[in-house]
Amino acid sequence: GADGVVRAALDACDVCYESHLGFRQEGDAMVCNACGNRFPVTRINVEQGGCNPVGLKAVVRGDQVIIGLADLEAGTKYF
Repeated sequence: GADGVVRAALDACDVCYESHLGFRQEGDAMVCNACGNRFPVTRINVEQGGCNPVGLKAVVRGDQVIIGLADLEAGTKYF
């Protein structure tokens, strides 16, 4: 995000995931490719549910972003 915080999310939401269209980033916003709703990148992992990108817990260690396998596996229902 523009605030320097690393955020992680699935390329899906609770509402539109069945379309398999995901999101695109436009500047500081994530835009749902199915319905066009826009969400500030800084709200990833803050706002949940609805058409918000499904957040993933991420840990930054040095220059690596680490996401747990169990968290990824839990998200497979969206794909």
